[in-house]
Amino acid sequence: MSLRNSFIGILTVYGMRMWGQEAFIPVEDTFKLKSRIILMAKSTSTLQSDFVQIKDLSLLREKITSYGHFWYKNENHLRWEYQKPYSYLILMEGNKLQIRSENKTKTFHLGGNKFFQELNTLITSCINGEIVGSGKFKIHYFKNQAFFKLELVPYSKEMGETLSKAELYFNAELSSVVKIELWEASGDLTLIEFKGTIRNAEISDTHFTLH
Repeated sequence: MSLRNSFIGILTVYGMRMWGQEAFIPVEDTFKLKSRIILMAKSTSTLQSDFVQIKDLSLLREKITSYGHFWYKNENHLRWEYQKPYSYLILMEGNKLQIRSENKTKTFHLGGNKFFQELNTLITSCINGEIVGSGKFKIHYFKNQAFFKLELVPYSKEMGETLSKAELYFNAELSSVVKIELWEASGDLTLIEFKGTIRNAEISDTHFTLH
């Protein structure tokens, strides 16, 4: 499996509980909504949450389901700890990606690859809400009573060859991201649902290093 495919495959979620039972409608005042999301992003220093992840592969009948816990700290620190059905750890710190599986560790340096830099930025900025100010996506804004939904289409041709669009869901209070959907050009779909999110609690830097 290529690094590009495995990197996207890192984020794979289950838990589609009738999202959007109520139809979404376009947001009229997009400037106000964008400003609120940017304010939320600027006021977020850390996040931690349980997650459920699905990979819906076009070539397989069954979805791949994973469960785990995630930590985010500003300045691009991410930790994805998969607990079920397999133990799997992913750390992202700046332009360094580390993956530990079955006591084997692989390290990738992403600084020299524009695609991976953009994908790393996408993942981080989707989680903390900074995506709306990145200028890297054409964004459409929608809402219903329970959620705000952003549909993002990449401007970059290189990114578009792998990721056709992303959908980002915020709760009605705009206090956190509750779900991310990544639609790949291949037809595969990745979903991540966050549960029990905690904002701005103290997280030690040791969470983002391998021991």
